[in-house]
Amino acid sequence: GVVVALLTHRGLFTKLSARSGKRRLLARARRRWTRHYRKVLLEEHLNEFPSQVAGHQYEVLRALDPVYVLKPLLNDRRGENEVRFYEEVAAAEGFTPDNPSRFLPEYYGVATVRTSSGSVNYAVLKDLCRRFKRPCVMDIKLGSRAYVAGATHEKVQSEHVKYPHQADTGFRICGMKVYDVTTRRYWRADKSFGSGLTPESVKEGLAAFFFNGAYVRTDVLAATVQQLSALLAWAERQSTHRFLSSSVLVLYDGATSAPRAAVGRASARCTATSEAAAAARRSCSGAASPRC
Repeated sequence: GVVVALLTHRGLFTKLSARSGKRRLLARARRRWTRHYRKVLLEEHLNEFPSQVAGHQYEVLRALDPVYVLKPLLNDRRGENEVRFYEEVAAAEGFTPDNPSRFLPEYYGVATVRTSSGSVNYAVLKDLCRRFKRPCVMDIKLGSRAYVAGATHEKVQSEHVKYPHQADTGFRICGMKVYDVTTRRYWRADKSFGSGLTPESVKEGLAAFFFNGAYVRTDVLAATVQQLSALLAWAERQSTHRFLSSSVLVLYDGATSAPRAAVGRASARCTATSEAAAAARRSCSGAASPRC
């Protein structure tokens, strides 16, 4: 199967509704987590999350067995907005025109982890990669800009220099990892790969995610388009949320193979796409490297 998930990024989310107090909000979120996990969390309880493909140094995801991923929250309004978003979605009754729950990883609350230097708050989400033997992951930043309205001229210029083509493409690739069936190793690309893609080459960059070293996974591509279309339809219908600098994660299992009939059709129809995807990988050089 293919999973397409919407994630808020650095809390840059605006909810068009009244706000409750931050202290009360965090208390409610912590109570939600303790209903799932009653132990005190220490730093040594957490593991490295191997499927993270993007994020800043302060946004390192952590894994907690058996099915949890811990996403660090900023200690400011952005972190508060992120918690508020997940709490309001979790409190809603099922999927509605304004509730994007079907596109989100399951949310378990906020965990406070004790460290040697203090404590850190994390949003606890379901590990979407857990079901896959060889998870392939791509992080796509949505929108034509990555800064809030009213940002300083310096901030605007800095973002434009880092991501010169995002205003034209409407998104950028922040990172990906793809399992190559010919080498039995992962191929990875970081944000420099995505920022180097132009409006003319971005299709080849996207194709690299669906290329497993032997052929393009057209079955995965079709399922991804279907789920992204559903997400777009919801976003256009709803009127409650505004997302700023948020991400879409696309995941699939690289250990599985496309149906033989689909591969046969793809071999005749997608040879050029496979070659373009392979060329996009080779063009990365220092921006990405094959590694386990």
